[in-house]
Amino acid sequence: MYSGTVKKNTYFLALTQAGQWILAFILIKVVAERLGDAGFGIYMFASVMSYFVLLLNDLGLVIYITREVAKTRDQAASLFSNGFVLKLMLLILSLPFLGVYLYISRSEPDKMWAVLAFGVFGLVSSFNNLCSAIYRGFERMEYEMVVRLFEKMLVAVFGIWFVLRGGSVVGLCLAFAGASIVSFIINLSLVRLKFLHQWAPVRWRLMKQILGTAIVFGLFWIITNIHERVDVLMLEQMTDNATVGWYTLAYRLIMVVGLIPVILMNATFPRISKVAHKDPEEVQRIYQLGMKYLMLIVLPLIVGVLLLSDEICLFFGSDFGPSGSVLRLLIFAAGVDFFSIFFAAFLMAWDQQKRLLWLQGGALCLNVIANFILIPHFQYMGAGIATLASRGLIFAMCSIWVFRRLRGPKLRALLFGIVSTGGMALFLWIWKGPLLIRIGLATAIYGTVIFLMGGIRPAEIFIGQGGKSRRE
Repeated sequence: MYSGTVKKNTYFLALTQAGQWILAFILIKVVAERLGDAGFGIYMFASVMSYFVLLLNDLGLVIYITREVAKTRDQAASLFSNGFVLKLMLLILSLPFLGVYLYISRSEPDKMWAVLAFGVFGLVSSFNNLCSAIYRGFERMEYEMVVRLFEKMLVAVFGIWFVLRGGSVVGLCLAFAGASIVSFIINLSLVRLKFLHQWAPVRWRLMKQILGTAIVFGLFWIITNIHERVDVLMLEQMTDNATVGWYTLAYRLIMVVGLIPVILMNATFPRISKVAHKDPEEVQRIYQLGMKYLMLIVLPLIVGVLLLSDEICLFFGSDFGPSGSVLRLLIFAAGVDFFSIFFAAFLMAWDQQKRLLWLQGGALCLNVIANFILIPHFQYMGAGIATLASRGLIFAMCSIWVFRRLRGPKLRALLFGIVSTGGMALFLWIWKGPLLIRIGLATAIYGTVIFLMGGIRPAEIFIGQGGKSRRE
């Protein structure tokens, strides 16, 4: 195994996410300006619906197949073929859900067609994700990067072209559906030609085994998504729109930085799954390296947000000044989430997904109860406290379970992070220039101090350095 494999895959997934952010930002800006609030509202309504269609058509199959292919690549064809058939069978869950949305939208033709187009997008994306499971299981994320970015480029080009020519929201939504179908054709061809070479027969016993384990992953992710959104839903019912807006801005910012540990988890999960029961030293090495990177990211992130939270929120408009206080609270929830998400990769590789499911369910219950108690008294800050409490519970339990099997992280990286963060914080406290320039210079100062102290070596960043490990 080359030590650069995980590093390379992390870069590929990071580039994929960065490209999607940029294209999505351009698309949303044009769509919001051209379609107006009503058209943009239809677009957002349909896009949110498509995400739940995707979840119901997956039920954990992708993460299970990723893990099993990483363990035994000889079984990839059988897992893919049977997983494909299972996804076809799961249409009995996702299609009725889509039908409910179509029925709700029947009085507005544009809305109904937008829902239908995004429904197709969600279903086809589910099958595209199945192809991504093969790429990830073989640790070849470059294929996923190319296809996903190509799909987003098609959406951006044709969606913007249609909107600029005066088209309705329906044409924009059809661009999503069409691009996903093109991606599926490309993905299926790549999987067939580069990885599987032949299709495997469908075996009912294997499908039952796959679904029996995968559904635990599926329920875990469904509960996780409810956990991530329940505070906003409760605020909407218990407070006014302005309060929801203040909280939602801070929460959206936290969700953006929360993609960093997701990228790391997706990049390392196949490798951890492959060696989890065969090479404990390699598992320990991945753990130590991941913990080092997370500590060096989380520490300056928390301190930077604590110092700049008010300015960051006011950057989005003078109405969002109150968001700064809850952002200072939520950044600690994001910090513990960084580690919890990374720990989840190890626990799932060790077949501990049921434990994670019960933990996430308990944390959701804690979050709901805390919101009921705190929101009437503390408004959006109460929701922030409830989020921190439930995320803290997940972090504490995951830490206990992981530390039982792995040695604790080396604290030398934490020392480097503290010193470098101190230099960054001093700069932010002294110089009061434009926000984006301050953030850029503070990041440069932090990185420079880390390099000068030897906290990160060039070989840890650049692909191709670091040589081989003991085992292939």
